[in-house]
Amino acid sequence: MRRPKNTKENQSSWKSWIGSPTAWLALLLSAGNAFYSIFYYSDELTIITQDESAAYTLDENKVTVFSPAAFVFVNSGTRPVAVTDMWVFFDQPNKDYPEREDCSPVGPRVGLQMVFQPSVLKPHDIMTQTTKFHMQDGSTSTSFSMDFTQENAAKQKDGKGYVLTCGSATYIVGNREFHDTFRIAKVFFYDMNSNRSHSFRLDFGPETLLKRNLLWTSVMD
Repeated sequence: MRRPKNTKENQSSWKSWIGSPTAWLALLLSAGNAFYSIFYYSDELTIITQDESAAYTLDENKVTVFSPAAFVFVNSGTRPVAVTDMWVFFDQPNKDYPEREDCSPVGPRVGLQMVFQPSVLKPHDIMTQTTKFHMQDGSTSTSFSMDFTQENAAKQKDGKGYVLTCGSATYIVGNREFHDTFRIAKVFFYDMNSNRSHSFRLDFGPETLLKRNLLWTSVMD
């Protein structure tokens, strides 16, 4: 005659079989949450230039450029970002660099520091700062006149003269300082010798300065 199975032993066995994996799963979830909260980070900083004014020519040898109305910073990362300094550069073509599409520091360049208040962006924060040019004599201005290069003056007659406007941001994330450049706009000039000055501009839109996390790094200038 077969002995009936012990129900209490069966219940204990099932509880042990179910409880052990559940405990391990809870431990793994807890460890993953602790890793994400303590060790994991992501850094992402994007800049948007609010610049509605177009550059225009004064005469056949000079051009007036305008400062951006404001810079908008978007911190999409999980750590604070301190933005400490801003510059704007105006690049022109010359015989060695007839065409400029990026903001590499080559060829004739005029740089102006911006009036800028160093600020800290918290994670997922957005900051807007209005700004002007900080002139060498200590004054501030929203416009600046500069000479055309000879190559630029010659190129404008064919509708190919231009000024490439670039920005430079200095910011700190964690214990590291970054100096990154970004494109703002490219303004083309033509018919400078006529009674009216003509120009049109190409705006580049938002620029990602930094994008990285604990597992991989991608820095975009």
